[in-house]
Amino acid sequence: MEMFSRRIILSLITLVITLVIRMDRSLADEGMWTLNSFPSRQVSKKYNFNATPDWLEHVRLSSARLAGGCSGSF
Repeated sequence: MEMFSRRIILSLITLVITLVIRMDRSLADEGMWTLNSFPSRQVSKKYNFNATPDWLEHVRLSSARLAGGCSGSF
């Protein structure tokens, strides 16, 4: 019974280590896009989405900056 529980623990540790190692591959490739320097051409090429100046202004106006440096959007 003790050998069985050791195998389970080792399997779980191996799973966690594998997930942590692979987690870096799931991060965003472009980083954070700010509205004052939005990469419209890159987004249009890669995602086939045309972010017009009117759309960017709409998104900017629907965001909120909260106390303490936090932010949110509606």
